[in-house]
Amino acid sequence: MKERIKRQVANWLLAVSLFLITNLEWNYFEIFTKFLPYDYLALLAVILFCSVLYLRKDLILKKTNLCIVVCELFSIFVSLFIFKNIIILIFSSIIIISVFLILNVQFKIAETLSVTAWMSFFFYYWTIDVKGYFKGYDVFYGSVILFVGFIYSFILIEYFKHYFKETYCGNNRVLLILKKYDYLIGFLQVVLIVLAYNIMSWYQSKITFCITLLFVILLILPEEISVLTLINSILKLAHLSANKDKKYNYFCNMIISAIISYMVMFIAALYNKCTLVISAPFILAFISLFGIYRFFSASTVGDGYHVFDSKEHRKYIKKNIILNAMISAISVLTVVIPIGILAPIENYYSNIREFPFAIGDFIYSFLLFDILIIIIVIMISIVLRKQSLKVLCTVMFSFGIATYIQVMFLNRKLSESDGSSLDFDSMKTYTNISFVIWSAIIVLICIISVLAKDNWKKIVLYLGSGLCIVQLVAVISIPISNKKDNNVKTESYELSARNKFNIANEENVIVFVLDTIGNIQLENAIQEFPDMLDGLEDFTYYKNADCVYAWTYPSLTYMLTGNKLDTKGDWLYDSWHSEKTEKYYKLIHDNDYSVYMYTNYLNYVFGGGENLVGKFDNVYKYKHFVDKNLVKQKMLRYSLFKTLPYIFKPRFEVLTNDLKFLDTILCDEGDSVSDADTFSFYEELSNGLTIDSNENKAIRIFHLDGTHYPFEVNENLEKDSNATRNQVVCANIQLVKQYINQLKENGLYDSSSIFILADHGTYIDVTDPQPIVFVKKKEQKSDNMIISDAPISHTEFRATLLDALGVDYSEYGEAYQDVDESIDRERSVGYLSEDRSYYYFYEYSGNIQNLLKKFPDKPDSTMPAW
Repeated sequence: MKERIKRQVANWLLAVSLFLITNLEWNYFEIFTKFLPYDYLALLAVILFCSVLYLRKDLILKKTNLCIVVCELFSIFVSLFIFKNIIILIFSSIIIISVFLILNVQFKIAETLSVTAWMSFFFYYWTIDVKGYFKGYDVFYGSVILFVGFIYSFILIEYFKHYFKETYCGNNRVLLILKKYDYLIGFLQVVLIVLAYNIMSWYQSKITFCITLLFVILLILPEEISVLTLINSILKLAHLSANKDKKYNYFCNMIISAIISYMVMFIAALYNKCTLVISAPFILAFISLFGIYRFFSASTVGDGYHVFDSKEHRKYIKKNIILNAMISAISVLTVVIPIGILAPIENYYSNIREFPFAIGDFIYSFLLFDILIIIIVIMISIVLRKQSLKVLCTVMFSFGIATYIQVMFLNRKLSESDGSSLDFDSMKTYTNISFVIWSAIIVLICIISVLAKDNWKKIVLYLGSGLCIVQLVAVISIPISNKKDNNVKTESYELSARNKFNIANEENVIVFVLDTIGNIQLENAIQEFPDMLDGLEDFTYYKNADCVYAWTYPSLTYMLTGNKLDTKGDWLYDSWHSEKTEKYYKLIHDNDYSVYMYTNYLNYVFGGGENLVGKFDNVYKYKHFVDKNLVKQKMLRYSLFKTLPYIFKPRFEVLTNDLKFLDTILCDEGDSVSDADTFSFYEELSNGLTIDSNENKAIRIFHLDGTHYPFEVNENLEKDSNATRNQVVCANIQLVKQYINQLKENGLYDSSSIFILADHGTYIDVTDPQPIVFVKKKEQKSDNMIISDAPISHTEFRATLLDALGVDYSEYGEAYQDVDESIDRERSVGYLSEDRSYYYFYEYSGNIQNLLKKFPDKPDSTMPAW
C-alpha cells in the first residue's frame, strides 16, 4: 500500500474511532458503564493499528522509534513483573504508542473540519440534554466533556472567521457583511463563554471553567506578546510541527493553547481523583488535537492571521502594554481590595471569637481568586482597543470609588443587635438615597473621564493608587492591632447534650434561661393568652428585676461567676478561672450536686469549653471539622453585603444562625453537642424525663432561644415560620410548664427548686430592658403566685442558687428574698449600642418606669465593648 494511502486510512480510522467511541460513551450511559472496562483495549487496538500504518520502513531504526520500543518493553516489564497488573500495561502502552501517533498524525482539511465539528457537537448536546446529572454520569466528568466541546467549538468558529476574512470571494450579502465585520462572529464566542460558565457552574465544576478561561486567555494573546509563539517554535525544532520555517500561524498557537489547557485539565482531574476522565474518548481527542495542529502547521491557513487583525492595533498593544496593564490593574484593584481582601479580613477580626475557623480557611482562596481576576482583567485590557479599554477601566474605577464611599460613609446599619435579619423595610428611604448617591458617583466619574480625554489615565493611576494604598494599610494593620484569639481548634471541650433529660432521684435545681424575654413582652403575651401562667401558682414572680448586662455575653457569665465586665483584658478567662469562681463551684460539688449547662453559645458566651472544665459536669473533648467551602461562601456573601448599596444588601445578608453550620463537631453515636433551639428541646422532652438512679442531686441550666429571631414556634409548640413574638413567649412558658408536669409525674416536683428567668431584655421591636424572673424553692406551695416588686438583679443569682441547695451563701451576698421591696435601691444596667461598639450604662432607682425615662437614648456612661 502506498505511503499516502496508508496515512489516509490511519487518519480516517482515528476519526471514525473517535466518532464511535464518543458516541457510545458520551451518549448512552448503560453502554458507558459496560464498555468502560474494555474501552482501553479497543483504544489500544486502534492506536496500534494506526501506528503500523504510519510506520515507514526507513524510520524503523530512527532514534525516536527505538526509544518508543525501549519504553514499551520497560512498561511490559514493570507492569507484569513488578505491579503484576495488566491494566497498567494496557494504559502505559496506550500512552507510549500515543506519543508515536502524536509525532506522525497529520489531518487534512476535510478530516480537521469533520473531527472539529463532531467534537463541537458535544458542547451543545450536553448543554441542552444535561446527561451528567440525570443519567448517572459524574458531574466533573460531564463538565470536562463540555470543556472538550468548548475548545473544539472555538477552533471551528475561528476557522470560519478566518475563512470569511481571508478566503471568501463570493457575492453573498450576509457573508460579505461577516467578511467585513468579522467581530460579529466573535460575539458568538462571547455567548459561548457565558454559556460555558453557566452550564459548568450547574455541573458544579468551577475548576473546569477556570481551565476554560485559561484557554480563552491564551487564545486572545497577541502574537507580539504570546508565549505560545515560543512554544510553537520549540515544537518545530522538535519536529512536531510540519512547518519548519517558524512562520507565525495563528491556528497553531490556538491549538497549543487548547493542548496546554487539556494537560491542566488532566492534572485537575487526577487531583480530584477522577480517573475516568483519562479514558478512551479523551485520549483520542487529545491525539486528534495534535493531528489538527499538524494540519495547520503544514498549511498556509492562518499564516499571518490573528483574532485582532489590525497591524496598527497590534503595534498600539506592543507600545502601550505596560501602561495599559498598570491602568487596568489599578482599576480592578480598587474593586478587588475592598471586596476580596479588606472586607473579609475586617469581618473576621471583628468577630474572631465567634468564628470557629482560621483566617487561612478562606483568605488564601480569596487571594488566589483575586489574583486570577486581576490577571484576566489585565490580559483582556491589553488586547482591547483604546476606547474599549477606557470604558472598562472607568467602570471598574468608578465602582471601586463607590464601594469605598459605601463602606466609609454610607453603611448606616449592618445588623440587629440580637442577630436577626436587618429591617430593610424601615430603611426604604435611606436605601433609595444611598442608591442615588452610588449612581451619582459612578456617573460623575464617567463624565470626568470623558472630559479629561487622554488625562483620564493619570486620574485612574494616581487617585486609584492612593485609594489602594490606603486600603492595603488597613489590610496590614488590622491583623497586627488585633490580639484576640479565635476559636479554631482541631479538638476542643464542648458542652455535651448527655443527661439533658435525666433528673436526679432526690433533689433537682432546674434553671430555665429564656433568652431576651422581659416583663413587657410577658405582659403583652398574657393579654393575648390570659391563661399562660396557669400552673405556676407556687412561684414567686420578681417583676422588678435587673439584668446588669446585656446581651447574653456578658450577662450569662456574670450571672454564673459574679465577675464585673472588663473589656481591657481577657475577661471571660479571668471570670471562669478566678479563685472565687473556682471556690463557688467546688462548694456546689462538695455538697454532692452535679452541675450541667446546656446552651448553643459556648464560645461566644463563655470563651470556650476549656473555661468550664471542673465547673460543669457535661464538658467533654470533641474533634472538629470545618466546612471550608461553606466558610468561603459565607465570607464572600458578607463582603458583598458590606460593600454594596442597601438596595442589593438583602441578597447577601449573613445572619448569626448561618455561622452555626460552618463548624461540625464530631460526636460518637448517641451523643451530641447541646443547643438552644426551643422546638428541638420540645421534641426531645416529648419522650419524657428519665430518673437517674446513680445521681442523687443535680443542677441543670437550660439556656434556650427565647424570643431570639427567627420566630419559628407558636403557642402550641408547633413549627410556624409566621409566629409572632407573643406566640413565641407563650411557647417558651408552655415548654417550661411541660417540663414541670413531667417532674410532677415522676414525683420530684416538690423536692425541686425551679428558676424561670431571662439573661436580659431587649430594645429590638419592643423596648423591654428588664428580664423576667420566677422562682420556686423546694417544698414551696401556694394557692396564688406571689408577686414581688423587690429591686433585685442578676447580682443576687449565685446566692439564690446556693440558697436553693440549702448551702450557706452569706459569702456571695444577698439572695432574691433578702432584698426589701420598700428600699430605694440604686441599680445599673448596660446595653450594647446599635453598632455594638459601646456599652451604654443607665443608673436608676425604683422600677422600670424610671429606667425607661433614660433608655435607650440617654445613657449615664459608656464603655468600649471590645
